[in-house]
Amino acid sequence: MIIDTCILSSLAKIDRLDLLDILFKKHICYITSSVLNELNANKIAGFKFVEKIEQMVRFIDAKNKICVLSPALEEITENLKQKDYYLFSEDDLMGLFAFFPNN
Repeated sequence: MIIDTCILSSLAKIDRLDLLDILFKKHICYITSSVLNELNANKIAGFKFVEKIEQMVRFIDAKNKICVLSPALEEITENLKQKDYYLFSEDDLMGLFAFFPNN
């Protein structure tokens, strides 16, 4: 399930992000990188509701969380798998990647 900024911000403002799990129990909720950028712009502008959303955002599939859908990352990961490498990333430090040989 792909969710846009309007849905996330509306639910966060009324403290009901839990409705995502209730309504979409059988699905993982995703946002695109452009939604993530929009949320970051709102945070910079001083909107506090973004902090509630950030607590749920992950960069890998996770139950009861909002995952960032990044085709570029998926392509990189698949490419690395074919070349016998693993890709590790840290949720809290987006953009910091370590590549380890698969030996």
